[in-house]
Amino acid sequence: MLARGANIDGFETMELSERAYKGISKIMSILDPDQTDSFGYFLQKENLIKWFLKTRGSTINDICVVFDVEKNAFLIDEQKYFY
Repeated sequence: MLARGANIDGFETMELSERAYKGISKIMSILDPDQTDSFGYFLQKENLIKWFLKTRGSTINDICVVFDVEKNAFLIDEQKYFY
């Protein structure tokens, strides 16, 4: 994520998934290393980004990680299956 910062250029990059109290480090740790079938898309009207990923050992995408751009927050949907 790009954010206004105090550096020379005025902007800096931030890791979205590892922010204190707003990150998803626990979710990232259960994801399978092989994400070749994963995909994501941006819903412009809703300002949501959705990633469909596999948890460790799964053969299908069984978890949906949603990022709400307006609220700057992650949501987890474990009830969607895509294959």
